Amino acid sequence: MKYAFPGGYQVSIIHDCSVYCSSECWEKDREFYELNPDEASEFIHWEGSPIECDHSDCSNQIESEYGENES
Repeated sequence: MKYAFPGGYQVSIIHDCSVYCSSECWEKDREFYELNPDEASEFIHWEGSPIECDHSDCSNQIESEYGENES
């Protein structure tokens, strides 16, 4: 799992076409992302509902760091 420093926030990946990828899937495809750095960016899911990883063989939920928005 990949974490930001300082703070220890979980870092995930978002592709240019708004496809989300958990840090676990990023690790599986690390070589692709290192060879194609313009394909994706790192992000931290700060708040809101969990986001489901869009990777084809993954069902990981990307949890927000501060929980769901309160209305």
